[in-house]
Amino acid sequence: MAGHILIVESTSSRRIQLRGLLAAAHYGTVLCPDPQAAAGSLAEDLPDLVLLDIGTDRQAAFTFLAAIRARADSAALPVIAFVGPSDSGLRLAALKAGADDVLQGCAEPGLLLARIRSLLRERDATPALHLARGAARALGMADAMPAFVPAGRTVIVTPRPDTLPPILATLARRLPGGAVFLDPEANPGTGDISADLFVIDHAGQCADGPDAARLFRLIADLQSRPATRHARLMVIVPEGAAALARMALDLGADDLVPDTVDHDELTFRIRTLLRRKSLADSRRDRVESGLAAALTDPLTGLANRRHAVAELEVLAERLADGGPAWSAILLDIDHFKRVNDTHGHATGDRVLRELAALLRANVRIGDLVARIGGEEFLVMLPDTPRIPACIVAERLRHLVEEARIPTDAGDGLQVTLSAGVATAEACMAGDGIVPRLLGRADRALYAAKSAGRNRITVADGDDGPDRPPWRPEPRLPVLLPCL
Repeated sequence: MAGHILIVESTSSRRIQLRGLLAAAHYGTVLCPDPQAAAGSLAEDLPDLVLLDIGTDRQAAFTFLAAIRARADSAALPVIAFVGPSDSGLRLAALKAGADDVLQGCAEPGLLLARIRSLLRERDATPALHLARGAARALGMADAMPAFVPAGRTVIVTPRPDTLPPILATLARRLPGGAVFLDPEANPGTGDISADLFVIDHAGQCADGPDAARLFRLIADLQSRPATRHARLMVIVPEGAAALARMALDLGADDLVPDTVDHDELTFRIRTLLRRKSLADSRRDRVESGLAAALTDPLTGLANRRHAVAELEVLAERLADGGPAWSAILLDIDHFKRVNDTHGHATGDRVLRELAALLRANVRIGDLVARIGGEEFLVMLPDTPRIPACIVAERLRHLVEEARIPTDAGDGLQVTLSAGVATAEACMAGDGIVPRLLGRADRALYAAKSAGRNRITVADGDDGPDRPPWRPEPRLPVLLPCL
């Protein structure tokens, strides 16, 4: 099934008609004769969308809408309300009560299906709705739509900027951030124009032929350009242009209104679109921040183990395709437990942060430093064979040994590192390169610890003995520039 839709309709013949229409479009349905029955159904199973006939008992319908918006799990549930023709006051009241759109009960079936597709598409594109409530809260996305209307930038695309109809002239004055007028011949979808909302005036043009084709191209262009793809799109269409409206919705328009729309309804719809745009931007930013946090160690700001392993897998794929050798260095702070036991965990955290900053500042752009355990770090060195990697490891070991980390007592604390170096070369090509390489580096690190700490060891192979602790010869300068 394409989705699960709750139909709240008092007339049985209309319920059956809607069920048949939706079944033909592969939607599952639940039928309820009134809002009270619908409330019980909603408590048992949350649908993907609600079709609500306002009917004669308006108060019950509005109470049901308010209950939907009050529940955390259904606050963003798409709702299409049905009203009678030519009742602009009821249309606006339904929108203010929480309906996402209001259609006439006799709306053309294809237009209704297009609006359902549009609302479900918007729901599926909202990042927070794909997360469990706890996960959304952890990422800071468990928020409601803001009550204020942000002063977004609105562009009104109209072929008649000098002879605006009263509805557009009034709209420009009512918008919180004002409006910019643009002729469609200026190709707003192909330039550098950015906006939070595009209102496309197609009211005075033909519903088919070249005029319709130009409208469709404009919507497609606005949807595909980086500067405009996240903007909201509203199209003002001629009354009764159902085929035009269907295609505009399927191409990505967020809302459609006829050219006979009431001023107050149009203003309310636009303010709602601006609020939703602001909320979507906020959620998108938080998702990106949450993803970054999922790949970052919160204490040091370094990459975490998940991030590091993913980057190593990329290098492994390159190696399998004939790419260059690369190396990994595992570093572990010697006797770190003593630091915590003697100076406290706050000092231990300071040590981790200071060493993280030192390591990050002394590798190349393109290298990766990660904290992969309590006091264990990983340095990834792309395009770096064994000997240069050993030189880098020794330089980092020496820098840490020379550093002094301040403590609460005011003195400088000295710590040292042990390191294991492993290199991925063409002979390693095959499955499991990353775990095999990390296993080598870990054994080399253990050998360095066993040999007395504050030294590095280079891995010799999967099962062979590790090389003896590696130190630069006296003629080799320790403080080399980053390789």
